Amino acid sequence: MHSWPLYLFTLAIQSAVGGCIMLMLYNSLLKDIIAKDTLQKVNLKSLTALTILSVLGLGLSFFDIGYPLNAVNAITNLGSSWLSREILLTVLFIALVCLSFLVSWKKQHLSQALLTAAGIAGLALIFAMSSLYSHTIFEPWNSINTMIGFYGSAIILGAVAVNIVFFPVFKSTPGSFDAVKLPTLLAILAAFIVQFVFMASLGSNLAPLNPSLSLVRWFCSAFAALLLVYLYFKSPKKSELLYLSFGLLFVGELIGRYLFYLPLS
Repeated sequence: MHSWPLYLFTLAIQSAVGGCIMLMLYNSLLKDIIAKDTLQKVNLKSLTALTILSVLGLGLSFFDIGYPLNAVNAITNLGSSWLSREILLTVLFIALVCLSFLVSWKKQHLSQALLTAAGIAGLALIFAMSSLYSHTIFEPWNSINTMIGFYGSAIILGAVAVNIVFFPVFKSTPGSFDAVKLPTLLAILAAFIVQFVFMASLGSNLAPLNPSLSLVRWFCSAFAALLLVYLYFKSPKKSELLYLSFGLLFVGELIGRYLFYLPLS
């Protein structure tokens, strides 16, 4: 059970990174559809959620490192240590997300420049995070599966987080949901399919550690993806089923992360 801070740290940070990417996408698609003041309000709510996720991830990381001073000591080897790079990029990403929130709240206008910078820093952070694990002698981690899994989780969980915030606006603003449903669905399905195909074809060694739980993970994700396809194109107003599909996606990612860290338990 000592690995739970690691599970939640990586999931929280990756959710925030994916949320930044999806928020940029949604603003580019909705700027001419949703009223400016309404869009600003939902942007601020989204940034609030992303800030909370980022700070929560930072707090959880201290449980893994031990205490904040250890993070300072661990950052001294940027030239040779992926852990040092991960810590530096984590701090940079969180600072940019918090700054984006503060500027948006102060000026009542989303700073695309700061959000873009946060998104770029976040993508670099996930690269460093996955490289930290893939540069090990532990075979299940030492492959491209780690990077595929982390980036896939960021897109899936980021889409879930931003959709939950935006959904009330989608229900009240005609045309807004139609503008984002296909890009959102394609992003989630692509991330899920790539995760599944790569982990199946490259022979991930994680599933044999707990095959029944691995099966539950893929069932949750696959059922959620199929449910999203149905909801987005047949019954987009059934919010209770939409939240169910988002919940299943989250459960699938949580189980996947548990399996990833299972050897440490």
